[in-house]
Amino acid sequence: MNEKIKEMFCRYFEKELSVEEEKLMKKALQEDEQLQNEYVSFVELQKTVSLNKNLKFSDDFEEKVMKRIVQVQQESDEERFYNSLFLTFKRISLVAAVFLCFIVSFNMISNKEVSINSALSISESPLEQVIEPEFNFFEEISK
Repeated sequence: MNEKIKEMFCRYFEKELSVEEEKLMKKALQEDEQLQNEYVSFVELQKTVSLNKNLKFSDDFEEKVMKRIVQVQQESDEERFYNSLFLTFKRISLVAAVFLCFIVSFNMISNKEVSINSALSISESPLEQVIEPEFNFFEEISK
């Protein structure tokens, strides 16, 4: 699609074409599949926008956008990096906290007991078993 057709395409929807240009545009629409697809997309977009005429920006929208632009321009690359890193860390830590709560809850429910040991899935082993395990690795090697 050449530049002239692109420019005419925009004016076509605004009904600013001369009769001759309009004929040329209709012919281009019939011949160019990419232009037809763009035309259909544009018509659908116009319908969507016309259905939502009641939607408006807030009164201070422009002011908020300009403040944000100035803020971003004043931030150094290093500040932007650390801000994005912090935001990413917050998201990851939130997911980890939810996952940890799920695991703790699952352990307590499966053990049917509310205690720190059941939350962490720690079994209570007798002291003798901990000090003198049944399988001694060093004895097996020396044999």
